[in-house]
Amino acid sequence: MKKYGSLAAAIKQRDKDKAAAKAASDKQKADTAAAKQAAADFKSLGSDLKTDIRRGDVADAITGGLDSALGVTDQARQEATSSTLSKKQKTALTTAANTAEKSLTSLYAAADKYQAALDKANNHLADMKSLADSAASAVKGTFDLSAAYVAPTDATSNQIQHSDKYGNVWYTTDTTAATKGGYTGAGITSAADKQAKDATTFTNALQALQKKLGTSPASEAIVNQALSIFASSPEQGIQFVQALNTMSVKDLGAVKSDYNTVAKAGTSAGQSLTSANTIGGLTAATTAVNSLTKSLTDTNNAIAKVGNTLTNAMLKPFGLKLDAKGNVVKKAGGGLVVGGQAGADSVHALLMPDEFVSTTASTARNQSALAAGNAGAVLTVQRPSSTPVPAAAAGQRVEVTMPRELVVVDTDGALVGRMKVEASRVVVAHTARQDAQAAYSTGSL
Repeated sequence: MKKYGSLAAAIKQRDKDKAAAKAASDKQKADTAAAKQAAADFKSLGSDLKTDIRRGDVADAITGGLDSALGVTDQARQEATSSTLSKKQKTALTTAANTAEKSLTSLYAAADKYQAALDKANNHLADMKSLADSAASAVKGTFDLSAAYVAPTDATSNQIQHSDKYGNVWYTTDTTAATKGGYTGAGITSAADKQAKDATTFTNALQALQKKLGTSPASEAIVNQALSIFASSPEQGIQFVQALNTMSVKDLGAVKSDYNTVAKAGTSAGQSLTSANTIGGLTAATTAVNSLTKSLTDTNNAIAKVGNTLTNAMLKPFGLKLDAKGNVVKKAGGGLVVGGQAGADSVHALLMPDEFVSTTASTARNQSALAAGNAGAVLTVQRPSSTPVPAAAAGQRVEVTMPRELVVVDTDGALVGRMKVEASRVVVAHTARQDAQAAYSTGSL
């Protein structure tokens, strides 16, 4: 009965082990299928991302407004949930998305502020241009060469009576010849010179008056009236401005005060200048628009730069990146070097600090392991606690071939696979075979 009992227990344990093995096998198959599907989905995600970037959809979304830009950061966070990515990759991509979202929110707030200010500045600039054009027209409108025209005259004959103290009376005739009239070169030159002189005199006097008046609604009204008078009669306009310039600051203040009284009474002519000096006002308005335009452009460029940084973070897990022109290209990630002359240093290479170059022989033995490392796997070497070492005399060099197992794990420490490799080591026997064996076992070689 005891043997029977032992046999029954053994059978039961065997069935249990078979069931456990089947469950483990089924789980492995399911895990493998899930991994393959995840890899396929991830590949499709990378292909779609490349297409969106090539079409400009990602760049347009980043620069098209805060809502669409944040849609890209959400897309990056969704990519970070892929089971194909390592924990380190997920963390890096999530951090990049969060950083981009914070930067984009801040930059778009600044852009909205600049845009509102720019719209206001552009409206102000339009007003200034209108006022400047009005003032320029008032002055330019006085340039009228028709003033050089001389009307024709008819011949005249006038009889003039003369007398003296003696009562004598006599008559003489005063005659003038007829004139053709019209334009002459000398007349045109004279008229143009006079108008240029009047315009210069008026402008200089007006600039001096503007400095005395300062900036105020009353000052603007006075300047505007001076322009109006000059447009109607240059001589009167000059006299008007020159008379104002002879007034004391106190008297000008009284005039401005009277204007304010009139304005408050609602009898203002309805003319409003934003600056007593319209030329200066126009210059200031133009400067403001240019400054705000530059600030807005710089902000938009910063938004695009954040977008490029985020896009590169999204491309990195696929081994891709953006080049200087915004095209998607493969990112240098290591691999087998081809071309050149075998056995000679004939292939040029640019290397970064901390990169490691493997020899041809080492690459031939361990190419699959090196490729796994470039793909993100962490390579560790496990070796037995001891390896037989041939007998050797003290100080004798002995080459020992030691079988090793290469264990490939990802950045999270999960097992990727195992492979057998061989590595040759030259050891030096000290006083006995055990010394060399102990040296290898403790990892001191």
